[in-house]
Amino acid sequence: MRAFVASVCVGLAAFAAFALAAPISAQGLRAKDPQPIVIRTEPGAKIWLNNIYFGTAGEKGELTIKLPPKPPLEVRARAAGFAPAVVKAGAARTVNVVLKPTEDAAELAFQDAERQSLIDRREAIKLYEKAIELRPAFTEAHLLRARMLIEIIDPFEAELSLNAARKLEPSNPEISAISGRIYREEGDFAKAEAAFKRSISEGKGFQPEALTGLGMLYADRGETPREEDSLAATLEFYTLAEKNLRMAAEQLAGAPDAKVVLQYLGRLLERQGKAAEAIALYRKFLQIFPDSVEATAVRSFIEQLERQQ
Repeated sequence: MRAFVASVCVGLAAFAAFALAAPISAQGLRAKDPQPIVIRTEPGAKIWLNNIYFGTAGEKGELTIKLPPKPPLEVRARAAGFAPAVVKAGAARTVNVVLKPTEDAAELAFQDAERQSLIDRREAIKLYEKAIELRPAFTEAHLLRARMLIEIIDPFEAELSLNAARKLEPSNPEISAISGRIYREEGDFAKAEAAFKRSISEGKGFQPEALTGLGMLYADRGETPREEDSLAATLEFYTLAEKNLRMAAEQLAGAPDAKVVLQYLGRLLERQGKAAEAIALYRKFLQIFPDSVEATAVRSFIEQLERQQ
């Protein structure tokens, strides 16, 4: 979950998500939104709520999150040149996260790797390796190295990073979620399904990356039925896909990655002939992300569906 943005949008456009503010039929989506939350910290700091990335603090060091996850909340912040910090926010609507300057070489190498990951993945991998060399028990660096290795299509090395992380934190749900992604991309349905389910279990039900991955896995199977799959089995895969994507959506609330799953789920509803639900979903997208670059495309989805009704 810590790098949900970077890699989930590649398989989310690897894995991602959104949340609905009002229920659609009896699908288990939230009936009432929580109040917005304001995070105050260093300017430019990255902000996570419950390990979900929500954006960066502005010039005044504030980030307002209009649709946060349900409380209790844990807020984490990381800024260049500072040590990361975590605050248990509970149900507070304004949270101050004080960051202290750091000279920790491993942390600074990790921060350099994060910046480089947007420019040169191979260079980023080297910097994550430098951070690990300086601090062998740096689980986060092992995980982000694995994600970068997946992006350059080196699953073997990625697995080695995940194994190293597993030794440090045996029950970390992010490790299993990343493993599930590797298996899904390799086309191993059984191993991917098992890894995602393990991740969800390790997260005690809260693991939107794995829920999204599981939803996409079932959608893949529904769209590419095998000889042994009956029509009933195909429809069951679609049902399972929808269920898991909706759960991921609710958990991720208004996080930026939510936009990907919202659109993915909408398309899945369309393929099942659930036009009215898809329209409602797309309208909710526009309420949550009215100024996003995807908004124009989402409006066109609604128009096309309305013409077909």
